[in-house]
Amino acid sequence: MTTTNSLFARIAALHPSDRQWLLAQTSAETRARLMGVLETAQSGVPENGNGAAAVDRGALSARDIIASATPEQVMRALQAQPAWLTTTLLKMDKWPWSAALLKRMPLIQRATVGQPGPALKPALAAAILKSFARSLALIESSASAPTQRLPAFETLLQRLRGGSSVQERRP
Repeated sequence: MTTTNSLFARIAALHPSDRQWLLAQTSAETRARLMGVLETAQSGVPENGNGAAAVDRGALSARDIIASATPEQVMRALQAQPAWLTTTLLKMDKWPWSAALLKRMPLIQRATVGQPGPALKPALAAAILKSFARSLALIESSASAPTQRLPAFETLLQRLRGGSSVQERRP
C-alpha cells in the first residue's frame, strides 16, 4: 500500500467527528480530494481518477483499528473480557482512549496498570491485538445494524396507534 493510500485508510478509520475536524483544518482543494476518496471508499467503488484504491478498514493494521476506536467501543468490547486483557492492552501502547478507560476502571485494576509486568512475546502481542481488533469490528457492526423490536413493544405501539388506552380494554 502506498503512503497516500495508507493515509486515506487512516482517515477513513477515524471516528466521524474526528474526521470532520480534520477535514475542517485542510485547504478547500485537499478537503475536496479527501471527501471524494472517502465517499468512493464508503460506496465500495474503487477510485480510479487519481490512482488511489478504495479505502476500507481491512487495509488497516490491528493496532490502527484499536487506536481509532472510541472509548465507548473499547468499553463495550472489554465488558465480557477478563481484567488482565484490559491491563495488557493499556500496557501495550499509549492509546488515544487510554485516559478515558482508566477513569472508568475500578481503583484496584487501575493500580495494576502502572506496575511492571512480564514482557509479551511479539507473536502473543500480535494475536491479542488482532483478536481485540476483531472484537471492536463486531461491536461496530452490531451498533450500526438495526435491531428488531420485541413483540411486547409492537403490541404496545398497536394499542397506542389504535387510540385505545390500556385502561379502556380492562373489563
